[in-house]
Amino acid sequence: MVSRPTAVSNHDPSIRSFHSHSGRAAVGAGFTLIEVLLAMAIIGLVLTPIFMGQSAILRATALASRRLARVFAAKKILIDSELALEPDIREYSSTKKIDHPPTTFTYELKKISDESSLKKFKNVLIQTVSWPDERSKKKRQDRLVTFLYRPEQQ
Repeated sequence: MVSRPTAVSNHDPSIRSFHSHSGRAAVGAGFTLIEVLLAMAIIGLVLTPIFMGQSAILRATALASRRLARVFAAKKILIDSELALEPDIREYSSTKKIDHPPTTFTYELKKISDESSLKKFKNVLIQTVSWPDERSKKKRQDRLVTFLYRPEQQ
C-alpha cells in the first residue's frame, strides 16, 4: 500500500502562521528600531569598561614579561661573567646588548668601598649588572647586585 501526499489546508492547526487569533496579520511581532538601539547602547556601556580593563591587564602583563626577561638575562650575564673571569681579577667592567627585549647591560666587578660596613669582610667583591628602566622617563636603572668571595691568590 502506497501512501500519497495529501493536500494541506490553510485551516490546519498544525501549521504555524503569522496571523493572530483573530485571523489578521500580527502587527507587534519583533522589536522596534528604538528598542534595538537602546539595547545596543546598554551593551556598549557594559562592555566598554570590560574591554578597557582587559587592555590594561594585557599591557601590564607585557611589561612584567619584558622586565622578567631582562632579569633573567641579567642573571645569565652575571653568571657567565663570573665564570669567565680569572681568579685573580679584582675589578672588571663590560657591556652586553641583547635583542629581545632590546637592552644594554653593564656588568661591574669591584672592591667594596672603604665607607661601607661590609669592608670588614676580607676578599669580598661586589658584582653589579645594571640596565635602563623602561618605565621611567628619568635616567633610572634597574640593578642586580650580588657579593662574590674571592680569596687572594698566593
